[in-house]
Amino acid sequence: GPLDPGRVEAVVGGHLGQLDACYQDARRDRPELAGAVEVRFIVAPMGLVSHSSVRSSTLDSGPVERCVAARFLRMRFPEAAAGESTVVHYPLRFEPT
Repeated sequence: GPLDPGRVEAVVGGHLGQLDACYQDARRDRPELAGAVEVRFIVAPMGLVSHSSVRSSTLDSGPVERCVAARFLRMRFPEAAAGESTVVHYPLRFEPT
């Protein structure tokens, strides 16, 4: 069955530093870099991410998009109660601070 949105938020929230590191690395060459990235990922029944890709982006930075998608593959979510995979679309916003 579907993952509870609060659990998804908690897991992704625990990895925000890694996701931001993808962005900050790219800002060294492009300080003005900003935009939104929507990641589509599949959580397998055991809680591992089996697939992750950028569904849409206004960031215009392949290196950041690839890095962010790769970071989602390292996340671990709660096991699915119904033993099914769950597709999640997760929006991220990157802006200079």
